[in-house]
Amino acid sequence: MHWDGKTCAGLPQLLTYKQAQALVKERNQAEGARWRLPRVNELRRLVNHGANPPSVDQALFPAAPADWHWTGTSSVNASAVNPYAYDNVMRGGAGGSTLAVQQGWAVNMATGNASGEASRAERLVVRLVRPAP
Repeated sequence: MHWDGKTCAGLPQLLTYKQAQALVKERNQAEGARWRLPRVNELRRLVNHGANPPSVDQALFPAAPADWHWTGTSSVNASAVNPYAYDNVMRGGAGGSTLAVQQGWAVNMATGNASGEASRAERLVVRLVRPAP
């Protein structure tokens, strides 16, 4: 999507996490700007919880999609796993540590809910941010 001077126009691209990271790199090289994926808290602040139903603040982002968006937040669960604890058995714990390298953080822009369990192979909306000029 792009800004046409009045609203967001076009259709959002749905990208895997790897494709989203490649887009960041491509835009940085093409424009010389420091584009990045926003952090979870940055995206959650864009949701207008006073609206009924809650959604992306349409005054700030007209026609913006209210779907799941990729974030740049990374979280690695490297805690030790006790293979004898029932909760860990349900998680597939076999001792040692676990790394969620196949999952990333995403925010549902319709509700503001965040999840660190989005499959990086899933295609989600991407919103890039950069520092103010």
